Amino acid sequence: VTGMQTLDREADLRSAEHFVARALAADANSYHARHASARTLIAQGRAEEAIIEAEYSLRLNPGYMPTYLDLCQAHLMQGLGKEAPEHADRAIKLSPPDPYLYVFYAQEGLAHVMLEQDQQAVASLRRAVANNPEFPTPLAYLSAMLGLTGKEAEARECLARYFALPHATTRSIAGWR
Repeated sequence: VTGMQTLDREADLRSAEHFVARALAADANSYHARHASARTLIAQGRAEEAIIEAEYSLRLNPGYMPTYLDLCQAHLMQGLGKEAPEHADRAIKLSPPDPYLYVFYAQEGLAHVMLEQDQQAVASLRRAVANNPEFPTPLAYLSAMLGLTGKEAEARECLARYFALPHATTRSIAGWR
């Protein structure tokens, strides 16, 4: 894996399935193992099953922030934009100064995009970028939303910042698809 993108997606998914199965065999009530299972299911596009695993993980440890990300992503995958901000909000309230919050602000922003709430999307994505200006994905989303909301000069500047980041490896529309 380089910079957050895999070189062999199928091999990495097989490996993840193997390790999740081992972790669950060792302790079926491990919130970490259930979270890992949810992450793997999300990567496989199996959102409904991922939600079940994430909810199980949170029953075991309701304070485990990364599992709220699983719920955000799985709900967005199912087109359920209204649920994602609720889960992001829970995570943000668990640890307001947490440096990991950028992922929750980004998920919240995507939910607002899905719900056609452009101004709220821009605001959430700005918070994501402010929380971690070195993480490329929210910066790319913000660039797109700024362009769509008529802020073209700011969108260009934002896109230039995205392309300047070392981990911004997706450089085309085809790559984003």
